[in-house]
Amino acid sequence: MLSNVKKKDVPLIAISLAAIVFIAATLSLFPQQNRAGG
Repeated sequence: MLSNVKKKDVPLIAISLAAIVFIAATLSLFPQQNRAGG
């Protein structure tokens, strides 16, 4: 699958990883909201 990745896809992958890290950090900063929903 890595062979199919082009230079154009690199920024999209970087943005996707950054979004996942941002969401994970947000959930870590606000654990009360996540637990309150359960």
